[in-house]
Amino acid sequence: MNDDPLMLTIWQRLNEPIEQLKITKIQLQAAEEQVKVWKAKTWEKHKEMGGFKKQADVADQAVTALTSELEDAEDGKRSLAVQVEDLKKRIDDVMEVARMKIEDAKEDIHTLKTQNEALVAKAADVETQTNETKNELQTAKFELGIARLRAQTSDADLLAAKKEIDSLKSHAAEPSSDDGTNIAHYESRIELLNTQLQASKVAVEALQGKLQAEQRSYERLLRTSEKRLLDSRSVSSDLLHSYLTTDRTKAPEAKQPVIMTEKLRNHEWSLSQVEKSSASTTAQLSDAADCSARKRRRQE
Repeated sequence: MNDDPLMLTIWQRLNEPIEQLKITKIQLQAAEEQVKVWKAKTWEKHKEMGGFKKQADVADQAVTALTSELEDAEDGKRSLAVQVEDLKKRIDDVMEVARMKIEDAKEDIHTLKTQNEALVAKAADVETQTNETKNELQTAKFELGIARLRAQTSDADLLAAKKEIDSLKSHAAEPSSDDGTNIAHYESRIELLNTQLQASKVAVEALQGKLQAEQRSYERLLRTSEKRLLDSRSVSSDLLHSYLTTDRTKAPEAKQPVIMTEKLRNHEWSLSQVEKSSASTTAQLSDAADCSARKRRRQE
């Protein structure tokens, strides 16, 4: 309290009338002593000189004047006491208002800390959801790549079988001096290759069906990921709005909003990276659809 300028000023103003009252009291005591001295001197001179009525009247008038001054001083003393009591009441009122403001500031600080803790928890949840979405997208891209490799392998086997059949047919159509053994061999080989070709077609159709099912699954996953991204965007916007609208003037010592600004920036960057990954996955799904369409056209 000694370091508070307001309280020092108040106590100085409170002590001023008290000091003045002490000085007045000392003056009154000195006046009373002087009166006693004058009375003693007057009485001695009256005894010694047989009395001088005029001087006695003057002394009485001086005593009366001093008595009047003493009464005025008493009135001033009572007035100063009233002023001191009023000043004390004002000080009590000021202290009560200050106490109420301190309690309100403590409540505001507690509320702000609670809000900051909630913001940190929300940011952590959003970061966890973003990481899960990125992992799911990476898994989808990996599985899609495997499906595309399988489809390309089946296409290569199918084309190789067709080339071999065409080659055998061309060899079988050529004139030969054999007794038919070579032709029968070619026909048997062609029949075997036709069987393998049909099996390859069935396998390709099954793989295409599986690829289409996986593509639909990836599309659903992509829609879910996009929805999560939108939800993350919404949560990020709510966090930013809550941070910008928080009244930080009531609690200067609260440092959490500064940390929250950096976390929001990092979260925005993570969301942009996930969006890029999502766009890449969409492009890969489109490529897979084009590849499937080209296969159907080749088969027809």
